[in-house]
Amino acid sequence: MICNKVNGKRREKKFLHFFIILFFYFLRKTINPQNLNIMNYPADFSSDLGHIGVGGIILSLIIALLMIVSLWKIFTKAGKPGWAVIIPIYNLIVWLEIIGKPWWWILLIVFVPFVNIILLIIMVHLLSKSFGKGGWFTVGLLFLSIIFYPVLAFGNAAYVGPAGAAKA
Repeated sequence: MICNKVNGKRREKKFLHFFIILFFYFLRKTINPQNLNIMNYPADFSSDLGHIGVGGIILSLIIALLMIVSLWKIFTKAGKPGWAVIIPIYNLIVWLEIIGKPWWWILLIVFVPFVNIILLIIMVHLLSKSFGKGGWFTVGLLFLSIIFYPVLAFGNAAYVGPAGAAKA
């Protein structure tokens, strides 16, 4: 019995070593600069846009336009000017007014790393609460923005006040 456990552990160890060696062998083969052929790109691929292509640029512009139009509609539903969406820092100030948070959050968002990510997630959650939506809608706004922002904008969601409070 003891002999089988020892032999079994040895087999497992050899098996593990074999796969580790195999992994590093293939890793070395794939990272080899001669296999990557990095230096032989034509001159027209010198920019990143050369790899995206015209279709990728058009798709990116369509997505950006959809998001601008959706946020414009969300801002107007909340009683704020829609054109504020296209002005970089001012749109965050208006967003903070919609969710009922103080203007100095802008300083934290712009100047404090990692805190800005947390505050932006909180802002998205408070935006969904301001339109009467729950936590799962916030998850949708964060991970499937291209779908959930137009749903919030063009759906039947009404602005109920900052962070879901009754509008006075």
